[in-house]
Amino acid sequence: MTPTHPSPAMKTSAQHHKLLDGTFTPAEAEHILLALVNSKIDFHSLEKLSYEERTGRDLKNSARRLRELTQLREDLRRACQSAALAGASVTLRGTISIEIETHAQVSVLS
Repeated sequence: MTPTHPSPAMKTSAQHHKLLDGTFTPAEAEHILLALVNSKIDFHSLEKLSYEERTGRDLKNSARRLRELTQLREDLRRACQSAALAGASVTLRGTISIEIETHAQVSVLS
């Protein structure tokens, strides 16, 4: 995702929330990670389908993101399976950053 820089008429505030911070069995880690990735896959699938139905055109960004997420899901599954075979635990840490942009109202005088 390309970062955007606020214009003078835009105000941005940021929040940061700890989403993951713990050590899990490989099965637990796989369940948590795949739930997150599958949720994103579902979102992009519905977004793509809805756009195609409304416009008759393909939504290329969602199609690309679906391919990336599908690959990520397989990579995460393999990593958790490798950890299970090694008898290892899996530590997950992740923070969600939320930026809220408010746009100033521009008044037009006539």
